Order: sequence, then C-alpha cells, then structure tokens
Amino acid sequence: MDVYGFSLSRDQETAAAIWVGNQPSQDFILVGWHKDGFLTNGCYNTACPGFQLQADARAFPGDVIDPVSETNGRRQNITIKVYKEDQTGDWWVHYGFNSNPTAVGKFPKSLFTGLTDSTADFAFGGYTYNAITQLTPPMGSGSSQTGSAASFSDLQYIEQDGTVSAVAGNLPSHVDNRSCYSVTPIVNGKFFYGGPGGC
Repeated sequence: MDVYGFSLSRDQETAAAIWVGNQPSQDFILVGWHKDGFLTNGCYNTACPGFQLQADARAFPGDVIDPVSETNGRRQNITIKVYKEDQTGDWWVHYGFNSNPTAVGKFPKSLFTGLTDSTADFAFGGYTYNAITQLTPPMGSGSSQTGSAASFSDLQYIEQDGTVSAVAGNLPSHVDNRSCYSVTPIVNGKFFYGGPGGC
C-alpha cells in the first residue's frame, strides 16, 4: 500500500488499513486489536498489552513511516502480511518498507475467541474521521484520479491449506461520500482509492 502524510487538525484522522476478522464474534486485527467491535476492549498498535514485538523487528505497529509518498511523485510503499500460524494459532504480522516483509511480531491466540479457528472476513482500504465542526480530511494521496490516487497492490490471501491466492476483482466496495472520495474496482490485484476531502 502507498503511504502518504498530511497536516491534519486535532479533530481529523485519515488512514489506510487492512482488517482481518471474524464478524460473528467481532474479533479483528487492524494492526492493533479490538475484541468487541470497538465497544470496550482493544486498542491500536502497541498501546495496550497483547501484541508481542519480535526482538529483531526494525519497525512496529504505530511506528512513524518516513519518508512518505508525494502526490504525482515518488511512491513509498509498505507491504503487510498477516496470517495465522497453524501450530500455535497466533496471528503474525510481517512488514516491509519498500521491501519484502519480515516478521515484526504477533497477536497471541489467547487474545481472541472468534479468530482462534479461522477468519471469515478481510477488508482493505482507507477511512477518515472528522469532528462535526471540521471538513473531511484527504484520504490516500489526496487525489481521486486513477494513476495519482493512492493504491493497494498485489492483494493476496492465504487459504487454510497454505495456498496463496490472488484477491478477485468482484469484491463489494463502499464509499460514504462520493463527492469527496472514490475507489476503483480491483484489477490484477490492484485498486486506487482516496480523494481530496473538504466536504
């Protein structure tokens, strides 16, 4: 996924994310974890107990990414791989900055109930938040034009038997405000998303 940075007000948030979850139990990983769909348990990154950092990790969830991409300029990419280890049931996070991903740590099986056996859901894309008194912030690169918009690429998932499969292009998409943001269909494992905000 491409990585961009913006100057935001205190009441604005913009992000790109990969979610891995099990909807019936509301357990999911968002490079951070939430036990009950954001209601009472969990937190982002390493701000609460649970995530176990790999001793030789060069980065960790919540780490600053620098430098970031420039709209219509050089792109900086992070590669994220999240998978469940068969023997332990722990969920491993691998990360790479303009490189192949390496292990940075894991979420132990004991944190979850619904993710102990399998995951039924995964999603990827961008999201924003703003206080009602603020305009919506930019998402992705701040552009909604294919080619200069932010992108996710080489989208794959790992089947229970270990087979790696490409994500098909027929997944549903959701855009809250089409006058601010857009998303393209997945083509060859890649899609573009984002927009200037300001709505």
